[in-house]
Amino acid sequence: MVTAASPFPHELGSIPAARRWLRSVLADWSLPAATTEDVMLMANELTTNVVLHAGTDYQLKVILDGPRVRVEVSDHSPDSPHANGQWGMAPENDGGRGLAIVETLASRWGSRPTAEGKTVWFELEPSPP
Repeated sequence: MVTAASPFPHELGSIPAARRWLRSVLADWSLPAATTEDVMLMANELTTNVVLHAGTDYQLKVILDGPRVRVEVSDHSPDSPHANGQWGMAPENDGGRGLAIVETLASRWGSRPTAEGKTVWFELEPSPP
């Protein structure tokens, strides 16, 4: 098992910084391109949710455990994540699709409370090369 983690501040600029950091980690692990892109998309959705909704600093953690990639985004808000349902999925809305994307692409996902707030996570089984 291989793990990497990095803290990020509550600011819009941390979203692309988190993407760059994660892409670098995934490249070092030589994952298939399709797996990398799916992980990047889902992680982007979760980090964006932290900045826009949780309003706290956060930690992005990625774990490679055999064939499985697990990403965890931990923040300092106790509020559980929730999908926006029909309202959030309306075509005229700019947002509200993040957790629906994660739910569609991830092998598994969920959240758990922590002493500091919560962790939202997903797992993805890499596709064959």
